Amino acid sequence: MTETPKPTQPAVGAGSSKSEALLIGPQSEVLLDRWMSSGAGRPIVVEPDPTLAENHRVRANVCVVEAAIGQESGKAQLTSYNIPDLRSIHPPAAALKAAYPGLRVLSQQEVEVLPLAQILAQADPLADTLQLYIDAPGSETIILEAVEQADLLMRVTSLSIRCATEQMFETGMARTALLAWLADRGFALKRETDEDPDWPEMTFEVSALAQETRTLRAALSAAKADLASYKAELQKAHQAKGEALTAAEATQQKTAQELAQARTRIDELQKAHVNLGKKADGAQSDLSIALRMQTMIRTDLAELQGRYRIAEQQRQAQHALLSKLTPRLQQASNYLQQLSLSQDMGAEAPALADQDMPPPQAPAKKTTKSRRTKTKASTAKTSAKTETKKGTKARASSESKSRRGRT
Repeated sequence: MTETPKPTQPAVGAGSSKSEALLIGPQSEVLLDRWMSSGAGRPIVVEPDPTLAENHRVRANVCVVEAAIGQESGKAQLTSYNIPDLRSIHPPAAALKAAYPGLRVLSQQEVEVLPLAQILAQADPLADTLQLYIDAPGSETIILEAVEQADLLMRVTSLSIRCATEQMFETGMARTALLAWLADRGFALKRETDEDPDWPEMTFEVSALAQETRTLRAALSAAKADLASYKAELQKAHQAKGEALTAAEATQQKTAQELAQARTRIDELQKAHVNLGKKADGAQSDLSIALRMQTMIRTDLAELQGRYRIAEQQRQAQHALLSKLTPRLQQASNYLQQLSLSQDMGAEAPALADQDMPPPQAPAKKTTKSRRTKTKASTAKTSAKTETKKGTKARASSESKSRRGRT
């Protein structure tokens, strides 16, 4: 990676109202003294030759950039010829060889090449006005177009350039083409030296018309800047309006969706309310039926409880009657057993008499006892029948009451 050369002196006086000098090429000590004595301000020297650049670095208030100006960063061969101050990083054209039949190369060295924008970045900030000196055979077009693209041509008040009458290098510019190019941009030829008719040094100044044009262009540039700013603000406002409109539409769409969902929810709730009403009516009807059933169950329960009480009373009455009848029946049973024994003993009496047994007691007495016994048994049977009839009547009365209760 190519390292960008740094200026060897600080940028003294930069940004002042004075004009600065941009010197491109092999500047002699006399030329540099002339520029500094003119009060032009800080000179910025662009010199690719390391030896010459070192000679300029010893001066105070001089910004030296050790590089040649090209379209791209890189390296190039700086070729020096046997003609005074003739050197270039570009191949020679046929016109140079024709003009100088004895042309030969004195030396070649590799130098740094940088675009003008990078060179000027090392000398920032520049003054308001600029004096320009160019002595770079084959690089005239590249340098002038770079100055114009950097918007520095409007700040140039004086321009000196050493240019061949013909195109001596492949990328160079001839005198006629140079005059036309500068005239189109408001520069008029002020003077021209004829010390070397093949390489004249021409000085240009800005014409009155060009100055007025510059003023108008400056105003136009300011207006364009204002217009651009206005357009940018308008575009931002339009963009903000569009974004706001988009956001509003999105909000409206979202609101519409939420409203539709709310309506759907309301319909669902209304349907649910109707269904709940129907269910409530059904539940109320079921509750009424349940209450009626409960009332009937309670009535039936009360009836069953009454029947149970009656049945219990009848059972208790029957139990009491049986309790009363049991001893009597037991007595009657015992009496009947005794009576049966007595009858059995009476039947065996004739047999005993035949066996010389003592004579039996008087019949009258026996008859009386027998009658008494029969009378007692008859009385017991009659009493039992009476008690049985009473129990039957009691049961009949209880059943009759039960039927009445049911009715």
